Amino acid sequence: MSKLLVLLALKAALVLLASASALGQRPAPISGDQAGSGPAVPPAPPVVSAPVAAASSSSPSSSSAAASSRPGCSLGGFHPVGDTWFTGGRDGCLKYTCQRDGVVSSQPCPRVLAPQGCSVQDGDADALYPACCPRRECKPEAAVPLPAVVVEAVSTTTTAAPPSSSSSSSTTTEAQTSTPSTTTASP
Repeated sequence: MSKLLVLLALKAALVLLASASALGQRPAPISGDQAGSGPAVPPAPPVVSAPVAAASSSSPSSSSAAASSRPGCSLGGFHPVGDTWFTGGRDGCLKYTCQRDGVVSSQPCPRVLAPQGCSVQDGDADALYPACCPRRECKPEAAVPLPAVVVEAVSTTTTAAPPSSSSSSSTTTEAQTSTPSTTTASP
């Protein structure tokens, strides 16, 4: 019967420890009355956290001092305002920019559409942005051609000045630019 009480007390202590660790709190020590007549459990060693450097640290190479002395962003290292950096592979295919207010913005790969005769191919997974982005590949014989721009001379008029006045001439050329859907003329 005594062993059963000890086991129940240990189980209660474990449940108490588990619930306290889930909440991020240290449990209160168990008194002798709560533990029963079983063997005493040594107290857990105190948690020691690393000291945090102050912003007024005399070490100029520390990242906290660099961040406090000039504006920038701290993501995977310090980046000054306006800096752009890229990731790829397991880190994700992204373009990062450090904004003026110290906030990092990220830009994923652009959306790739594949019209008829084209397909979307995966990018190089080991490369950095934008080489890791998907790309459109089209077969030359299946791709829809772009409309050609045609430039034609419409008319050329040359007017010579009369021989009695100054010897100058005026030339006017009109060109017509056309695509399959529009026609424009320029003087």
